[in-house]
Amino acid sequence: RPLSHWPRVEAARRIGVLLQDEDAGFWGTVEEYVALGRFPRDGDDDAAIDAALVAVELPSLRRRFLATLSGGERQRARIAQVIAQSPQCFCLDEPLTHLDICRQTSIMQLFRKLGENRTVIAVLHEPRLARLYCDWALLLFGDGRTRAQIDYLYEPTPDELFNTLIPRHVEIQAFRALLKISDERHVRRAD
Repeated sequence: RPLSHWPRVEAARRIGVLLQDEDAGFWGTVEEYVALGRFPRDGDDDAAIDAALVAVELPSLRRRFLATLSGGERQRARIAQVIAQSPQCFCLDEPLTHLDICRQTSIMQLFRKLGENRTVIAVLHEPRLARLYCDWALLLFGDGRTRAQIDYLYEPTPDELFNTLIPRHVEIQAFRALLKISDERHVRRAD
C-alpha cells in the first residue's frame, strides 16, 4: 500500500529519517534528545537509548545539554536518535555532515552493520566512503541527469571514477550518491 495510506505511527516505526539540518533549539540533554526516537515505540526504552549512545560513542555526554555540544557531537546525537527509533529502513540525508574523517568512517561502519538486516538509504558527498561501504549508487548530476552503477564504485581509481562517470562538458553543481547499503554478499572491498 502507498506510504500515504499508512498510519503515522506505523510509518515512524518502519522508517527513520535523518534530515540534512535540524533546528538546534532543543532545550534538553543528549539522553532526552535520543529518547525522542523511541516515541513511535510507545515511550522510553533505556536499553535502546543506551545502545544507540554507545553505537555513536556518546555515552559519556548523555547528561550534557544538546545545545552545548560541538557540531560533530550534535550530529552523532542525531544519528543516535534515529538508531534508537529502531526502524526497518533508515533514510539519511548527509549523515556525515560535521564529522571528522575518523567519525565518518565509524558511522559508515555502523550503518554497514545495521544494513545487514535493515535497509539503509543515504545521500552522501563522499565518493571514497561510498566506494568502501556501499554496494549500490545512483549518481545525481547538476543538470538533472542520473547514472546508476552497481559495481562501478568498487573497481576504478578515483581518477577513473570522475573521468568516466562525469563528462568534462557538464558543469556539476552537486555530486551526490544515493546509496543503498545492504547485505555484504554483493560487496567487494578494496583493502
